Amino acid sequence: MIVSDLGARLGIVPDFLAAVDVLRGTRMGLYTHEGFDGGGRTLLREITGKASVPCVIPAGYKGSRGDLVFTRLAPSQSLERWFSLTTPYVMAVPRTEWIEYLGRAGAATPPSAYERYMKFGPHPTFWPEYVFQAYVNHRKEAVYLTGIPDRPRSLPHSDPKRLRP
Repeated sequence: MIVSDLGARLGIVPDFLAAVDVLRGTRMGLYTHEGFDGGGRTLLREITGKASVPCVIPAGYKGSRGDLVFTRLAPSQSLERWFSLTTPYVMAVPRTEWIEYLGRAGAATPPSAYERYMKFGPHPTFWPEYVFQAYVNHRKEAVYLTGIPDRPRSLPHSDPKRLRP
């Protein structure tokens, strides 16, 4: 918001400000890998059950049908495809456990609650802390995570005394 407001006053190129506005509307999300479309793009379906979207994943992650992926997607201008803005985090916890967790966190329904939770979490450092505590391994095209945020003992790098819910 600051970049958009200040940028307009400073005469920053409108196309750049439009791109900033698009990015401002993005958030992390949990997606199920549903294979590939005819153009080689990865089909991802949000855990909340929305339609699959064809995605370009610049990190090179191909994955397998059924993988649960935590990433940030942004639409192309035409909305014909989406782009992963992060190296995908591949989750080692089943989709059902994440849905249960989102229910416990009050983020399962309505859709706006899920979207708000995935963008902001319960506090500003929630998602970066989760990634740090859940880290298992990585390759250049993917980072591997395990554990559920409200189960500190399921997170390989958590200190249960210091974890904030």
